[in-house]
This record gives sequence, structure tokens and C-alpha cells, in this order.
Amino acid sequence: MTTLFLIASSALLSVTASPVVARDAKPVAAESQPVGSTQRAPSEKAAQKYCVVDTVTGSHLSHKICKTRQDWISQDGFDPLAKR
Repeated sequence: MTTLFLIASSALLSVTASPVVARDAKPVAAESQPVGSTQRAPSEKAAQKYCVVDTVTGSHLSHKICKTRQDWISQDGFDPLAKR
């Protein structure tokens, strides 16, 4: 009887703890857009960040990496604005 109680209680605890582990993180905006103007100054365009979302096979969580265009080119050799 004690063994049955231990098995049932451990199964109940594992089921109730699962949603806490599976909860996703809230997305964060990389850069807020200016409200008033639609044209950007040259310095703002150079500092604009481009984000890449990478999902690893076998994982439910995605990994988001945000860098400026110059950082992408210098560190990874990847141009986010290049046409494929």
C-alpha cells in the first residue's frame, strides 16, 4: 500500500510541475521605432539591429540573436540585407 501511495504521489507531482518547466519566455523588442518620422538619419540606419531567430532541433525554445549589420558581417560573415 505504501509503494502504491509513493508511485501515485510522485506521478501527481511530476504532472503538476510540467507546465512550469514548459513555460516560454516573453519576447522582447530589439529596438523601438520612432513615432514621428519615417526617414532615418544615417547614424540611426547604421545602428539598426537585425535579429535572427534560431530553433534548435529537438527543442521547443528558440534563440534570438540581435546585432547591427556591421557586427553580423565582421563576426559571422553574414549580411542580413543581402539578397539570396
